[in-house]
Amino acid sequence: MTGHWLWIIFGAALGLRLWGIAFGLPDLFHQDELMTVKTALSFGQGIGAVDYPHHPHLFHELLFVGYAAAFLVGKGLGLWSSSAAYLQQFLQNPAPWVLGGRLMAAGFGAATPWLLYRTVRETGAGEKTALWSAAALAVCFLHVRDSHYCRQDIPALFFGVGAAWFALRAMLRGGRRDSWGAGLWTGLAMGMNWNFALWLPGLLLAHGLKPKGTPKLRPALEAVGIALACFALVNPAILLHAGETAGTLGRLAEGAGGVLREPDTPWTAGGWWRYLIVYLPVGVSWIGLLAGGIGWVGSLRKPSKPDLWLTAGMLAYGLLIGSYTRSVRAAYILPLAPFVLYYAVRWMEGRPVRLRALLLAGLFLSNGAAAVRHDWLLTRPDTRRLAREWVEAHVPSGTMLAVDHGRTFQAWVPQLLETAEQSAQLAAATRNSGKGSGLWWSARANQAAARPRYRLIELIPREHLIPEMENGYDLDRLQRQGVTWVILSDFVESFVETADSPKQDAFYARLRAGGRPVVRFTPYDGQTDRRQLPSSHTPLIDLWRLKRPGPVIELYALEPGP
Repeated sequence: MTGHWLWIIFGAALGLRLWGIAFGLPDLFHQDELMTVKTALSFGQGIGAVDYPHHPHLFHELLFVGYAAAFLVGKGLGLWSSSAAYLQQFLQNPAPWVLGGRLMAAGFGAATPWLLYRTVRETGAGEKTALWSAAALAVCFLHVRDSHYCRQDIPALFFGVGAAWFALRAMLRGGRRDSWGAGLWTGLAMGMNWNFALWLPGLLLAHGLKPKGTPKLRPALEAVGIALACFALVNPAILLHAGETAGTLGRLAEGAGGVLREPDTPWTAGGWWRYLIVYLPVGVSWIGLLAGGIGWVGSLRKPSKPDLWLTAGMLAYGLLIGSYTRSVRAAYILPLAPFVLYYAVRWMEGRPVRLRALLLAGLFLSNGAAAVRHDWLLTRPDTRRLAREWVEAHVPSGTMLAVDHGRTFQAWVPQLLETAEQSAQLAAATRNSGKGSGLWWSARANQAAARPRYRLIELIPREHLIPEMENGYDLDRLQRQGVTWVILSDFVESFVETADSPKQDAFYARLRAGGRPVVRFTPYDGQTDRRQLPSSHTPLIDLWRLKRPGPVIELYALEPGP
């Protein structure tokens, strides 16, 4: 009977993660997705030529295997004749490749509740507690949301939960194969994401808590050695680029312990508190967080070995990730979500029957309703899509437009197509800077003119590849250059807090006072000043106020200057 329930849970989890999976396409509203696919395809040029060699690459390698299989099938069907033609198809329209990566992430996400079921059973909890925990993760809003992205976060969590399962087996059963399994799964999790290097101390602790009289030190060292060997095996590019890797790790270490520094932006202020008061309660629901906290504290009155191990791991991970203030993102707290939900369900299971039913209903309704609302919103046209279509329908090709910061390397504004000359400039500048081959921009330069192309200037506050395509929020300069349209995104206003922000604020004030507002696209019904940077990929907060995803996009007409 348990198997039937697990299949039902898997089906529900998969359905929630596939609904809306094609959001935004062919536009890309998550800046990391294109980089993920490009990195995966770069494996076709050899390990030494891999993009971003200092980051873990297991997810990219799995994608590359899928893309290579698609290439062979497509070649057999006559869709392309060579790898160059295949690459050109990607450069012209990356949407199918991004969708493939999203589907892979969704599959990992749907399978993770099964691993959580096995992990909870290993703690000694009953069948019902394990099933309810798996079901809670299946509908967990944050887990559902991030399973829609072509990114490594959800696949990494899949292996992280598997590592916890085997670590508990090694701790409670003492088997050597379980120790090896814990090391293998930890290495695979690390191979997906640096965050799971924090699982290594957990391997040592799990073996330290093994029963008296059983070997501890040697199995622990074997597990850690297997984890490191597995990490190295699936990330050869990291070893080939040891200098860049060391620099990356140094920057990560520099970002940790920085809570007392002046925050760079409003969204990196106080990592611990932002996770506790925004991301966790939104991601697992307030009832999930509160019940999980109560259940966890209650478990410490007479803690079992699994409780001690989970407590140490959750506290260590939470404190370390919360102290990293260089970037505070909802995805970083994902590894805690399965275990918070486990403690929530465990506490609820100990309540009287009627209260238990009410609490479980609240947990599932709050998370499930948020997940369903999120997925429904993904089926609605994004404001960035609406703004792009309006511009392409009403503004002649070749017009000079200024767009807010985030056009080139982020996804905060409408994805307009620059002129072929500008694309060629960007290709050359990318090659000359050593930041890439420039193939992406070259393909855009040669792209058939199926869509209007514009002379674009980006309102970027820092150095850009092409100085002629940047403007440091200088309205007079825009008018002298002949810019007649300015496009603003409130994602940018909610994020950019630099030394230039007074100048930027003055620019916005002058534009709104002197420019002519033409059209405004808002995700809400009516007016609002709410800024939604945490929702820049897909909605995270204010789900029930939103009518569609995206930022507030404003278009202003300018009179050319003298």
